Amino acid sequence: PPGRYTLGVDAIDSTNASTSVLRTLIVASSPGLVHAPLFSLGTGGQLLAAEGDLVLYKADDQSVRLRNTVTATELSLQDTVLGNGNWWITAGRVVASGFGNDCSIGLGGTCIYEWNPDGTRRNLSVANPFAGTSTRQRPIVKDGFMVWCNCPNITSGGLGSYTVYNVGSRTFSQATPPASLGYQVADAPDFAVVGDVVHLVYAAASNVSTNVYLWRSDTTSSTPISSQGWAPQTDGVRVAWLDLAGTALNNFDLRPFYARSLAGGNTTVGSATANFVLRDGVLAWFDNSGLQVSTVTSTVTLSSASATAGLLGSDDGVVVYVDQGKVYSWNAATGRSTLRVDGLPGKPSGSPTPAFVTGNKLYFVVGDGQALYKLLLN
Repeated sequence: PPGRYTLGVDAIDSTNASTSVLRTLIVASSPGLVHAPLFSLGTGGQLLAAEGDLVLYKADDQSVRLRNTVTATELSLQDTVLGNGNWWITAGRVVASGFGNDCSIGLGGTCIYEWNPDGTRRNLSVANPFAGTSTRQRPIVKDGFMVWCNCPNITSGGLGSYTVYNVGSRTFSQATPPASLGYQVADAPDFAVVGDVVHLVYAAASNVSTNVYLWRSDTTSSTPISSQGWAPQTDGVRVAWLDLAGTALNNFDLRPFYARSLAGGNTTVGSATANFVLRDGVLAWFDNSGLQVSTVTSTVTLSSASATAGLLGSDDGVVVYVDQGKVYSWNAATGRSTLRVDGLPGKPSGSPTPAFVTGNKLYFVVGDGQALYKLLLN
């Protein structure tokens, strides 16, 4: 039957020497679900990020390479040793956070880097005019911008702020909470760019509560969204957040969950796990009923609440998810789900390997050799 399988081959020669080989196979349920890989990352490789037709990966020799999947051309990046770094591509530019040899933020801190078109590295944390005593610099990266928290360290105090970096113009600006707030900003903001205006949502914490605020680059001011909120996300139209003041609702660690228009109005109340996604008009989250997706007009259940269900990503009105060992995509424009892969992506063992949804494309790897696939989600 269709699905993912591991094929094992054992060979013994005339001298009794033996060799064993394992391969991961996905048996497709129809010819339209047979996909050809682009290339192999190798057993020691790693898929790091994707944007449009660009993929960023770590090769077997541990070099980090930016590859155009249409032209098959590659750029090897310089100075990529960042410890346990996190990587992104935005506006065609590679950015990362990690601890490089020029990072002097301090114990437990990280620096933020970008790579020029020639592959050379630039330390944005050094160039950031608003860094102060920040140590927890974990950026949110999308739509040609980066936002990260200039969060105060334990000993320095202060409210902190956010740096907003325009990747195209290579300019910095600062989002500062009102001095009357009296709360420290948190390092889990989110933002959306509507026109040329950055809409930044963030949580600010005191000793007794956390509140959610909206900052806009055209007004450079913050307005309150909600009290008792945490980990907000926005797509520029709606805002969603969790309430950590309550207790977990069950073993799935569901929390009170809220969503509303940025312009105001009624607030939708439900429950969700922490891995919800709000992007391009679609809100996706897990609750007791399974994977839910919501537009501004309707809500649909895509999968049951089971250990095999999972959310791979969302972009441009398309949600990609796993249910019963298969990969599906749901399109907000049509309201329909489509079977994409008859088996789970990733290695047969070891740590999970990421899949990336970017525009109308899905990138994932299969097998220990990490064959890289690119699917169009039209």
